[in-house]
Amino acid sequence: MFIILIRRHGASVTSGMFASAIAVSAAQAATLDVGITGGFVAFANSYEPTEENPDNFQAELLDSAAIDEFRVGNFTTAPGSEQVSGEFDVEGGGFTAAGSSSASADTATGELKASSSTSVDAFAAPADADETEVRNGDESATGNGAGAGLSEVFTVNGTGTAAFSALVDVSWDGNILFNAFVRARNLETGENYLPTAEQKLRIESYDFQAPQPTGSVTDDLISLMVDFSDASGEQIEVFWDIGGFNYASDSCFDGENCLQPANSMFDASGTANIFYSATAGLDVFSTSTGFLSESEFQTYTPGNPQVVPLPATGLLLIGGIAGLGALRRRGRVRA
Repeated sequence: MFIILIRRHGASVTSGMFASAIAVSAAQAATLDVGITGGFVAFANSYEPTEENPDNFQAELLDSAAIDEFRVGNFTTAPGSEQVSGEFDVEGGGFTAAGSSSASADTATGELKASSSTSVDAFAAPADADETEVRNGDESATGNGAGAGLSEVFTVNGTGTAAFSALVDVSWDGNILFNAFVRARNLETGENYLPTAEQKLRIESYDFQAPQPTGSVTDDLISLMVDFSDASGEQIEVFWDIGGFNYASDSCFDGENCLQPANSMFDASGTANIFYSATAGLDVFSTSTGFLSESEFQTYTPGNPQVVPLPATGLLLIGGIAGLGALRRRGRVRA
């Protein structure tokens, strides 16, 4: 890996011999993918132990709701965007459940956003049952989730290293699983370029017995490095992806052992700012003509070295790719 990441006062700085610095072009993304899924289920459980099965019980479905939608937008000549959202808010006999999910992607600004939340409360057991159980996730899903992705085809000429990157902001509370990563494939050779564990953001706080506390990450830099030697018009497709699931579950036994309402969420609705860069001797440019055309980053002309401050991140400067180093992620805060 080739980026050395330094954190100072919550901001990020990369340093090194980076000839072409930030490489943001005025071209346009090829495809967008946004999707949401989830819901809730509530059961009335009656325990009927037998000699063969002491834990035998019967479950009666009290209510359920589902949000499940997936959209794909294909854009080849003009900037475009896709968004999707869904929610539920139900109060039944002995329980309440509420949740929402949303996702969006925009080719012109390079924005990827996703968020999902759930609150469930089992506050009373039915008179003819032993337990009320309510959890998020419809009858076919295990959690409420949202995700956004953007892909673009790039042409590469020369020798050097290309870096495809994103800055990720995400906060969470309770049980969640969240991923943010960049991957690519060579359309000529079929080779896949996959990120290492250090090159992506993964947050996993899935533990119903001891949920993890609230946490947040700001300006987490994820990057995929790809080396080229004497490339001549090579075509690679790059994918930026963010998203995940949140989980909540609550139970009430006979009206006497009711837990507090369970809540879980992740929020990457402030996430944006994808970009790419290259070392001296390597030209990388988008194949279409609107990609990041309205980005807050200054535009980059392949082969024209420059160092560009990123307004959204204060101290962050993309300084470059420098010899063998290691991508280090710091600043992850868990309160």
